[in-house]
Amino acid sequence: MAVGKNKRLSKGKKGLKKRTDPFARKDWYQVKAPSTFNIRDVGKTLVNRTTGLKNANDALKGRIFEASLADLQKDEDHSFRKVKLRVDEVQGKNCLTNFHGMDFTQDKLRSLVRKWQSLIEANAVVKTTDDYLVRLFAIAFTKRRPNQIKKTTYARASQIRAIRKKMTDIMAREASSCTLTQLVTKLIPEVMGREIEKSTQGIYPLQNCHVRKVKLLKQPKFDLGNLLSLHGESNTDDSGQKVEGNREFKEQVLENVVGFQQCDVAQHLNFITGNKNKLAEVQAILSSTPVELKSQNVDLVEIQGTIEEISTDKARRAADAINGPVLVEDTCLCFNAFSELPGPYVKWFLKALGVKQFHKLLAGFEDKSAQAVCTFAYCEGPGHEPIVFQGRTDGKIVEARGPTDFGWDACFEYDGQTYAEMPKEEKNKISHRGRALAKLTEWLKAEV
Repeated sequence: MAVGKNKRLSKGKKGLKKRTDPFARKDWYQVKAPSTFNIRDVGKTLVNRTTGLKNANDALKGRIFEASLADLQKDEDHSFRKVKLRVDEVQGKNCLTNFHGMDFTQDKLRSLVRKWQSLIEANAVVKTTDDYLVRLFAIAFTKRRPNQIKKTTYARASQIRAIRKKMTDIMAREASSCTLTQLVTKLIPEVMGREIEKSTQGIYPLQNCHVRKVKLLKQPKFDLGNLLSLHGESNTDDSGQKVEGNREFKEQVLENVVGFQQCDVAQHLNFITGNKNKLAEVQAILSSTPVELKSQNVDLVEIQGTIEEISTDKARRAADAINGPVLVEDTCLCFNAFSELPGPYVKWFLKALGVKQFHKLLAGFEDKSAQAVCTFAYCEGPGHEPIVFQGRTDGKIVEARGPTDFGWDACFEYDGQTYAEMPKEEKNKISHRGRALAKLTEWLKAEV
């Protein structure tokens, strides 16, 4: 090979373009979850910077992100749920998302399937009150009955059909009576799963009842106002510091910042109860306030403790489930001869004995005196500390007189009459519930 000058190497790289870093043309955007979830910052996403007719916002809208519910709720118990969030609007450097679906992880699903039991699945297509069309998928498994000897727990085909009908009915009822946001708050604490397990006990005992998947089929026309109200202040940078002890400054902040929540409270308040008689009584007493009381039946875990501890814990749990202002109530009956027992556990004694036998609890005691105690706890929303309002009425336990359709009213005598014998207007003035609500009414009129 001849050694000489290579003409092509000496000319340089005139024909090649200068390479640029592709990330230099991209921007980072923050992905924000709706206020339904405790943790709002989902993560960051990349997009090409706006150039010419290509808008970065258009490229971001419609993107779907999948996040673990454990990260969104800061609770590892929800690690088996995956939530899909869809970008609907871009505000500055923030992508505002909405709920797009939910699913279980494969390892969770496979851990539920076992031998010697029946797997029952059902699905329902439901339209929410804000016109979102969703398909809900439920799953449940049969379980052994108490003292069962047989190894298998297979349900008959007729039982499976009956259970499947119950599952679809419950999903349709719960989802069609609420908005998409409220549906998400029901999915997180597994409200529908517990309702299915409870309502099918008469057909066949079930376990591991879950709404395992939610698929969004159709959504209404995009409304920016609804999305912004769903996110609150997520489209602005969070800054500032909580100031305590300065009453004047605190009142000014409440008027300017939390005015939307105060307006909500003035319009309606969610009363957590499934008792129609109790709802009617509370509505009658609160009729003088600007608050409209709405009933919400939420299945809450009840801790053991004092009446105040039970009420405040229930208020926190209910506020997390409803994601809004809630009012919970707990009633207890304290026998002086029993050192204030049965207290908050009176309903179990009443259920076991019945109203007509209830007075026999004090048959061996001369002291028949008792105190009826009612505790209301109000919580403005998730993260807020509950406020407690308590009323007490002294009376005595007697043999049942009057209608027996409202708890232990027929056994509790005040000034010669049992609660059941009194006209409702008179009872509301002197009852433990009426006295607690009088304090609540006074507070509502001052705050709302």
